[in-house]
Amino acid sequence: MGYDYVASSVERSVIQNNAPTSAAITTALQVVPFNDTGWVGPAPRVTRSYQSLALSANLTHLAWVFQLDAPSDQAMADAAASAMVPAIQSALATTSSDWDPVTVMPFNEAVNGPLSWWQSGQDAASPTQDAWPELGGRLAANENPLGPNTASTTLPTLGQGFGQQLQASGLVPVLTTLAWVAAGGIVLYLTWPLLTGLRRSEGVAADKLGRRAPPETTRAARPNPVRARLRSAAGNVGAHDYVTRAVIRA
Repeated sequence: MGYDYVASSVERSVIQNNAPTSAAITTALQVVPFNDTGWVGPAPRVTRSYQSLALSANLTHLAWVFQLDAPSDQAMADAAASAMVPAIQSALATTSSDWDPVTVMPFNEAVNGPLSWWQSGQDAASPTQDAWPELGGRLAANENPLGPNTASTTLPTLGQGFGQQLQASGLVPVLTTLAWVAAGGIVLYLTWPLLTGLRRSEGVAADKLGRRAPPETTRAARPNPVRARLRSAAGNVGAHDYVTRAVIRA
């Protein structure tokens, strides 16, 4: 009867390019000496994530199942599994000096998935095995570092990730209000020249109408110099004609 355990740890790098590759991690762990059996499957599970508000924000998660056959009971198996921690820690140290302490836990199918998933190598088929989540993990859910991805940990597309982050932020109502305000401003910006043009047209039409038909009070209040000249000329003609007639009579 074999006893299965999961060894896991997290490496923290300030710069993403300094994080160890999955190949380097696999090579280092494959030389860990086991007295019996050993690692399950061809490669460990390596996933990447981003931790905000931290100096060493780029996280590399490692998990690999190993099996022990020699122990005769659970207590002896637990002791033997714990004894493997220093060797695993030393192997990881050859890839980076920034690994957290290694933990070893009994295999739990509810957390780690079916053992066949690890035996087949599917655990190593991770989208973030050697790539970081979209936009530093801000728009994508982190993968499950200890087992298969579930509906809540499957990496979404860029648009889906943005929607999830937006919903989680609680900013949807605020952004909706801002969108309506912005839409109103755009409509006003586009229609304002039309409204202004109509007002100007009404003003010009009213001004032309006032020039064509001014009120009588306005006519009386404003003397017409042309009309005054005509009246003066008519008076002069009348006076000349009167003098001419008087001379003829004499």
